Order: sequence, then C-alpha cells, then structure tokens
Amino acid sequence: MDYYLSPFGENGVVIELGNKIDEKTHRKVQEVCSMLDQNDEKWFIEHIPAYTNVTLFYDVFKVSRMNSERSPYQTVCKLIDNILKSNSPVNINKQKTIEIPICYGGEFGPDIEYVAQYNRLTIEEVIKIHSSGDYLVYFIGFAPGFPYIGVG
Repeated sequence: MDYYLSPFGENGVVIELGNKIDEKTHRKVQEVCSMLDQNDEKWFIEHIPAYTNVTLFYDVFKVSRMNSERSPYQTVCKLIDNILKSNSPVNINKQKTIEIPICYGGEFGPDIEYVAQYNRLTIEEVIKIHSSGDYLVYFIGFAPGFPYIGVG
C-alpha cells in the first residue's frame, strides 16, 4: 500500500492514502483504520478517518521516552510504517445498507422547487435522481453524526 506521512501539529501525523475521493481510496482508509484498531500501544491516542487520509494522534511524552535519538514525529512515523507493514487489515467487506425515509417539499424540503429550477428539471426528476442511487458513507465528520457521503 502506498502512503505518505506528514506532520499534523505537535502530536499528529496525517497518513495520506490518495488524492481522489473514490471507493478505492476509501477502501485504503478503511484498511489503515482496521490496522490501527489492532494497535494497543500506550503512545497511540486515536485516529480519525477522512476522504483520502487518516490522522493519527499520539502522546508526545510517551513517544519521547521511547527513543531519544529521534524526534517524536520521526519515531511515530517509524512506528506507523511498522504497523502498516506488519498488520493485516480486518475484513472490511461487511457493508451495512440503511434505508432512510425521505420527505420532499413542504417544511421538510422547502428548497426542492429551487433545486429543480436551478438544474432545469422537474420536481419529479429531482426526486427520482436523488432516491435512485446508493450512497457510500465515507466518514462521520465535523458536525456530530453528520455523514459525508458519495455515490457508491
């Protein structure tokens, strides 16, 4: 697996896994998360997945005690390399389909007429396009519980 590591503040590392939002990159993000989930090292605080990367946060003081010859960032990069080379991803093919009831128009969708007019479609066409596809949740993000999705 190809990846690029870069610092994120004084206690984080971004593991960049691609530059395109697609299912292939999403799968890499999920694989890295599954490998990090297998890690129970005391220096490791948490990891946060996004569209094309995973940000890992670590305890600077614990990492500093592990290796005095390298910076904490360099030490963590070496540890990440070891984790990603030695662990196997957990089976991530388990996808769960969730059907969400949708209300169009009225108080629940007051902008549907604008969306239709802007896109030169009828309201029925907007509803058909919106409800006919499957969407992939890439990650749950910045607003609590808000799913960042794309067409699956």
